[in-house]
Amino acid sequence: MINRKGNAALIVSFILAAIIVIGLVVLISGPSNIFRGKVTSLPNFFGLSKDNAMLTAQQLGIIVQFDSTTDVNLPFNVVVLQKPFPGKMVNKGDIVYLTLNKKSSEEFPIPDFRNMSIDDAKSEIAKLGLVLGKVERQKSRTVTPNSVISQNPAPGTIVKKGDKVNFVVSKKVSLLSVVPHVTGRYYTAARKILIDRGFKVIIRYKTDINYDFDLVLSQYPPAGSRAKKGSVVTIYVNHEQ
Repeated sequence: MINRKGNAALIVSFILAAIIVIGLVVLISGPSNIFRGKVTSLPNFFGLSKDNAMLTAQQLGIIVQFDSTTDVNLPFNVVVLQKPFPGKMVNKGDIVYLTLNKKSSEEFPIPDFRNMSIDDAKSEIAKLGLVLGKVERQKSRTVTPNSVISQNPAPGTIVKKGDKVNFVVSKKVSLLSVVPHVTGRYYTAARKILIDRGFKVIIRYKTDINYDFDLVLSQYPPAGSRAKKGSVVTIYVNHEQ
């Protein structure tokens, strides 16, 4: 006669053994692999804002934790480092550590003040907590008078509140030039001097036997006066009648 009770006990023993083996597999491999599934490849979070990084993590079913750093060589307010690295296999529910690059509250890149009026530049640096340093004046034919030609520190340099900013500012270029002294010179030399200074020359003739011919006896405007470049200087040349 077949012992059915013995067979039933044997079957129960096999089932219990199988349950125990499955439990051991779960304990060894971790519940995440069995129940949560795998993320095939961790994406690159570099350059993402905090909000976009969190959104990406939610879509993947992973958890992100943030810390911060300040590195002036990298873009601000975005992720600049992640652990694990991109491409790493992770499980849903795993933690990914992200580092955001944040500006120091005291440090910032200095704006470009060039071509700004010096009054506006002074106002802006005061708002930024910077201090006005040296202001030098320099002639410029390209920058509007009383405007910034250059600055130190240069635009984009990282500065902090209380730092000094030095400016080179354009000064008005005078349109007047000093009329040179040409009386007593021979007219060819006098004419060249005046033309080189930017003046036009008109020659008028006089006769004075006490001086050599071709000498400049007088001039108008007189030497040392100021006249616009391009204006006329009249020279009176001793000439034989």
